[in-house]
Amino acid sequence: MRAFAARTTAGAVLTLALGACASTPDAPDAVPPAPLAPRPFTADEIMRAMPVGTLIRLRMDNRGESTIEEWRVTDADATSCTIAAKVLSPDGALLEDQGQGTSTWAELRDHASFPASHTVRERSHVEVPAGAFDTWAYVVTAETEDGEPSVSTFHFAPALPGPPILMTVVIAGEEIARMTLLERTSP
Repeated sequence: MRAFAARTTAGAVLTLALGACASTPDAPDAVPPAPLAPRPFTADEIMRAMPVGTLIRLRMDNRGESTIEEWRVTDADATSCTIAAKVLSPDGALLEDQGQGTSTWAELRDHASFPASHTVRERSHVEVPAGAFDTWAYVVTAETEDGEPSVSTFHFAPALPGPPILMTVVIAGEEIARMTLLERTSP
């Protein structure tokens, strides 16, 4: 999903927000990755919650510009799923058909990998257009390459395993990006 996610607006925002996340060392003598905060879902939980036909619609607000992303699970098995993605204008006009990308359930789970030393996990409650949800809020602090303070907050709803239902990225006190769940349906 990383290759697929990088093509989406959400992927660009998540890449920015997750820049401080741990990675696997490439060489045997490399420094081991930092411990991770507990992930909100297992790969199996995401698999069970996102069968073929699942539709996820998200509003992406990025520095004053808004788009709608529509993700649909078009194929799935015990190890992976395929998601078709479209970018729409706020009025629903197709801006870009991004095609399909296949990811393992473990790759989707790993998108919510946050360094424990920079992450506070707390219970929360949020209201988004898709409804009101109890969530686990992951507040991740970091610095940009320019040394500006960055705070990314990801709200994961236990009732909806998968992507966060609300995400914000604040740099130097200014919200630069927001992802909000508009709708999520499953067959």
